[in-house]
Amino acid sequence: MTVCEIGFSNEFVLRGILAIAALHLAGLRPRRKDFYISRGIMHHELGLRRATSLLPYMDKENCTPLCIFAALAGIFAMARPRTQEDFLLVNDKGLANWMVLMRGMSSIIGSAEPTLFSGPLGLMFQNGHRRFQLRSLEPSMDSSVHGEEVKLLQQRILSSCVDPRLIEAYIGALTELHMSLNVLYTYAETYEASDAFIWVFRTPEAYFVLLKNQDPGALCIFAFFCVLLHQLGAHWWAKGWSTHLMDQIYRLLDDEHRCWVQWPIKQIGGMRILEAL
Repeated sequence: MTVCEIGFSNEFVLRGILAIAALHLAGLRPRRKDFYISRGIMHHELGLRRATSLLPYMDKENCTPLCIFAALAGIFAMARPRTQEDFLLVNDKGLANWMVLMRGMSSIIGSAEPTLFSGPLGLMFQNGHRRFQLRSLEPSMDSSVHGEEVKLLQQRILSSCVDPRLIEAYIGALTELHMSLNVLYTYAETYEASDAFIWVFRTPEAYFVLLKNQDPGALCIFAFFCVLLHQLGAHWWAKGWSTHLMDQIYRLLDDEHRCWVQWPIKQIGGMRILEAL
């Protein structure tokens, strides 16, 4: 069974597919761009509404369709036209809608693993599980360049942190970030979108509250996440996101904290890339 076949039995999945297809057509047919974008947003919002309503009642019948839609929603969030202030993961109200869905799925997906692995897309979910296991191969702060940079960032953030209640959020986000970077630099040739977005699932929600509030430490961590996004730039729906987010982060930081994000800036092309925006 394919994702499209599942869509024919689950309208919200079909709408998720149509939403992304519409945005792809908007790029291919610029004369009708506005039409395709409006249709894409319509399909996405209707699908999201239905999927969100089913989330508290996930069972063996709908867990696979819900997981598929969550992935489609993430792609749609990156493929849709972005505003200058678009921060992808959070907005002025808190977590972006697609993030609420994806994190909601991740919080209960463990109990559904047997059903997912034996279901119609079992091989896909088993591969995703294997990708997740790659994160545990090098769990400590190692002597790699990226490991040293994450360690340095952690030292800077913790030494300047005046509220001890924030330390857990910082360390949680940084630990997951380091594991994600390990996967990126160890398995670059087979890097997948899921390798980047596992960080979104695993990072404590308290961190995203800090990000929403434009906390400097949280922004610096987010700058390192842009390195993960940059590796996805070959996908039409991810193109330009790493530089877009880095540009916003850099504008929000003061001179001291801008020094903290020089390494991720270099990884996505250097200051000349930001200056060209």
